Order: sequence, then structure tokens, then C-alpha cells
Amino acid sequence: LPEGPALDEHCWSDEEYCRTTENWYCLSKTLAEREALSYAEKTGLSVVTVCPSLVFGPPLQPTVNASSLFLIKHLKCDDADAMEDKVRNMVDVRDVADALVLAYESPEAAGRYICSA
Repeated sequence: LPEGPALDEHCWSDEEYCRTTENWYCLSKTLAEREALSYAEKTGLSVVTVCPSLVFGPPLQPTVNASSLFLIKHLKCDDADAMEDKVRNMVDVRDVADALVLAYESPEAAGRYICSA
């Protein structure tokens, strides 16, 4: 995105960029969210989405997930991009859980919400 405009709930991942860079995870999440919101609009179903940034926190699984792998690569300097001087938005998994509960329990919740530290 160009410098200046704030990133908010109106911003979406660039589908073509995701395809070009073969970022299938982000592409699939974007397509699924668009489809869910489109379905909700057609049927009157209430759909609220919580869009977290990079999620970190205590793992529940015994294997390394994508977020943990990012952190490991960053700490080991195994990835040239890891040392690039740029903002990386992150959020604790417990805060994401709280945001999901808040969205679920708030009848006035609607649309998309960004969840980031």
C-alpha cells in the first residue's frame, strides 16, 4: 500500500499479489472471508470476522506452526527478509481469543475487525 493511508477494516490482501508470490495461505483466508461475507449478505446471516495480524503466544501443539517458524527464522537470521527494517504487526493469541469472544457476545458487532497489538 502507498505511504499515508491508514490500514483499517476496509483493507484487504491483494489477491493477485498473493497469487504471484504463491502465498496460498493468505489468498485462501482472503477468499474464504470474502465468500463468507458475500453469503451473509445474500442470506441475511450475521457474520463477523476478526482479522488478526501475526499471532504469537503459548503453543498448544507439539509442532512448529507458521508464526513460530517466523520468529525462529527472525532470531536465527536465517531469512534476509527477517532483518529488513519494517513494521511487523503482531498480537498475542490470548488477545485474539478475547476478541473472538467479544465479537461473539456483542449483538451490535458487525463486519470486519482488525486484531493487533
